[in-house]
Amino acid sequence: MWVNQGLSVPRKFGRSNGYYWFIVLKCSRYLISRNLCSSTDGVEMARMQQRYALLNKKCEEHITTLDQVNPRDVFVNNEVKLNKIQVYGFDYDYTLAHYTSDLDEYIFNESRNWLVEQMKYPEEILNYDYTEFARRGLHFDVKRGLLMKVDAFHHIQLDTVYRGFKLLSLDEILRVYRGSHLSSDILKQKFTPNDTIMIQLMDFFRLPEINLLCSIIDFFDRHGIDYKPVYVYQDVSTAVARVHKSGLLGQTVMSDPERYIAKAPQLSTFLHRLVENNKKLFVISNSSAAYIDKGLKFLVGNDWQELFDVIISRANKPSFFKSPLGQFRRTDISGTFKDWEAVQTFKRGQIYEGGCLEEMIKLTGWSSASILYFGDHVYADLADVASTYGWMTGAVIPELESELIAANNLDFKINLKRLRMLEKLIQENQHVHTNEAKLLLEKWLDERNALRRGSKCVFNPQFGSIFRSFHNPSYFSQRLGQYATLYTSRVTNLLHFPLDHTFYPKRTALPHESF
Repeated sequence: MWVNQGLSVPRKFGRSNGYYWFIVLKCSRYLISRNLCSSTDGVEMARMQQRYALLNKKCEEHITTLDQVNPRDVFVNNEVKLNKIQVYGFDYDYTLAHYTSDLDEYIFNESRNWLVEQMKYPEEILNYDYTEFARRGLHFDVKRGLLMKVDAFHHIQLDTVYRGFKLLSLDEILRVYRGSHLSSDILKQKFTPNDTIMIQLMDFFRLPEINLLCSIIDFFDRHGIDYKPVYVYQDVSTAVARVHKSGLLGQTVMSDPERYIAKAPQLSTFLHRLVENNKKLFVISNSSAAYIDKGLKFLVGNDWQELFDVIISRANKPSFFKSPLGQFRRTDISGTFKDWEAVQTFKRGQIYEGGCLEEMIKLTGWSSASILYFGDHVYADLADVASTYGWMTGAVIPELESELIAANNLDFKINLKRLRMLEKLIQENQHVHTNEAKLLLEKWLDERNALRRGSKCVFNPQFGSIFRSFHNPSYFSQRLGQYATLYTSRVTNLLHFPLDHTFYPKRTALPHESF
């Protein structure tokens, strides 16, 4: 047991009666028992205990000097000069328009009900409700029905592997994957039933899908029902796709935007500021014209169309960015084509459908170096325009706000600082010789594990931060760094900066550097 300000805390840090405890390991000399060794005069032990005492002292000294990070800040992976940006582009869903949790619940419930009513899944599945169990950036093993987080080096974070809502043991994971590393082939973004394929959850609209998958797998496992995860995956994907493709989702949101669309009081101000400073604006969305119109009238006002130089609906991204051929058609709010002829020029406020990026660039004449495009999906929105066309890209990561609020917590910062100092101490003393010193080193390793698990649980009890897998970046974070020039929680955060502002990336030390 650890002793923390008079409270007994289990050494095995983590789940206890369904709750996760974030243990603040205060800087106390009593964390290490004074009875660990029979001879306190040993040089090795004395040196180690002295260094540990110094660690405690340094933690105490720096408690009040820890910096806070603004949750609404803009963060850059590469230098961005806003005075060079003349064109601002946007995705619509989860970029200009954000949604409430009611929409996730609706997608979950509608898909669940359809599986029971039409696909004859057991009625007991109706007892499952939507939860915020899963997070973006996770991987789902389609063949085995396992959900997990993978780091930037393709290693599974071993305490994040779930079958349904059950956490797998280390032995189970190693038996299935014969280690923690996953090959690049396994992580490909494709799906064929005979292969071991990981589907990465990058889209907000997939969160209800993965929660429903976990619910069904949980039910089948609890009741000993034989099933093939790949077929459950196909059924659930079909059920969720039906909600989108049938028009149910659009009709539901448009019928009650106040319930399903999160208010964005600064969005109109942000867009008008860009227009007033002679910036060009465009939106590219896979949604219908009517759906975009209803949402932006709610968020911005009835004159929203006059703010945009180019409005593209039903774009069919990411094919829109990849295909060399695609004809634009002029349409109205209802989606009715205005004429059969191909578009020869774009007009401000006019809505278009289809097309492709090559044709859009040809018609606008915009220079790639002058464009900053925002989207929430790192692959479908940002990857192609960043890597192929050289656009500046902005990833909209709403989770960033809650993560930074958690990371700004003073106890979290103290523990993180303690963890880094403790790891350095362990590294320097890993080759001790006496049994007493080895026992002390084991105690330090136990404390390290407790601090690591605590830092994970602050963000999410099951999967931790979407950006990090303990000391490594997550797979999601690596892709974000590869395809996003900057990232922020919402586009309106740019209101905090003048339009001639330059964002400079932080210079972080490489492993071989020290500064």
